[in-house]
Amino acid sequence: LKHQEIHKTYNIMGNKDNSISILNLNVQGLGLARRRYKSTFFAASLPNYNPDIFIITENHIVINNQEIQNFSKFISQYGCVYTLGTQRRIGVICGVKKSKFKIIDYYPDAEGRFVVMRARNIQSGNNIHILRVYAPTRAGERVQFWQEIGNFTAYNPHLVIGNCNCVIRPVHALGGEMRHVHIRSKPPY
Repeated sequence: LKHQEIHKTYNIMGNKDNSISILNLNVQGLGLARRRYKSTFFAASLPNYNPDIFIITENHIVINNQEIQNFSKFISQYGCVYTLGTQRRIGVICGVKKSKFKIIDYYPDAEGRFVVMRARNIQSGNNIHILRVYAPTRAGERVQFWQEIGNFTAYNPHLVIGNCNCVIRPVHALGGEMRHVHIRSKPPY
């Protein structure tokens, strides 16, 4: 499982007893037939982290019920919402532990770039809103994506999680300046 591997515990519900554990990964493909063991590997590694919420991007699962059912059987202790695209390079899955959360509703993006999910903490009765994003890598698409995603802040997300595909310098994200890498033939000392 490449790229991001973040596992943290957050206290967003107001007290220590209601802290939640989150696992955020970019898996670079679960849905391709030649990578069928990746779903099994993901499911086998999940207990090592034991997250209350897991979020994966770039799942490469297209609109295909068989792929969803295949993945779901490996992680039956989690309720999942999927946003599936028409292209294999995208897709977002958000899973919540059934023993801790009940999914109330969700709003998937037709292109597979984000999902807004509302879940209820079974113990406290509090709702949590999660906005899960997988932003485009191309500068022009990324600008439009972030402008459009602003519409979903009306849901007041408690968590905005994902692969933002952003850079430190804003001018790069806006496509105004290309990054240049300078390679030296000898060390600077």
